Amino acid sequence: MKNLKNILSVAVVMMTLTFTSCSSDDQSITELEDFNQGQTNNVDVEVDEKAATFLDYQVREWALHRTPGPFNMGHSGVAFEVITYRGNQEVARRFHYGAVENSGGSFSVPAGNEGNEGWYATTTSEQVMLDFFKNVYGYNSYRYSTYGKVSKSTIDRAIGIMENFRTRGYNAVGNNCLNAAWDVLNALPVLSEPRPVFNITPNSWINNFTAIKGWSARTNF
Repeated sequence: MKNLKNILSVAVVMMTLTFTSCSSDDQSITELEDFNQGQTNNVDVEVDEKAATFLDYQVREWALHRTPGPFNMGHSGVAFEVITYRGNQEVARRFHYGAVENSGGSFSVPAGNEGNEGWYATTTSEQVMLDFFKNVYGYNSYRYSTYGKVSKSTIDRAIGIMENFRTRGYNAVGNNCLNAAWDVLNALPVLSEPRPVFNITPNSWINNFTAIKGWSARTNF
């Protein structure tokens, strides 16, 4: 009888150990599945967050003009509009605009000297930009391009050119208001524009946009 009790005790212990072991394994499997599911969810969140921050940029260029300008040759300003999209949703719109004025008519201004009266501004309003050109500096006409997709680095490069307007100096030939405007537009590969080498005066330059598809007709303020 005593031996039977010992045998039954051993059997109970073995069954308990087996049950505990199986329960532990089941728990481990459940924990692993939960962990893997959590990792999968984290990846999904990361992908969603990256998709949400993926932005596209559409740019429209502007060429602005003032007459009569120095020696009746006209005067050039420049602007561009950036629309930022997240997917199909517009999330921002900003205009960058400026010019090298040199209203004193200096034939040459050294680089680093702000005597060229260069300026650069931004706004979220097209009308504010146009009013500024018209009312502050006397511009009287403009043209604009169709929209084109442009990278953020390209936009930053064009902004950098405009930020340098005040210190780029001035030369009547090769570094004047027209060259400053063209440098900005040339940095933005939306449309081509007349090259200063073939259009040495602002009057000629603004007129010859007509031959380039995608640019608007000349509009008076």
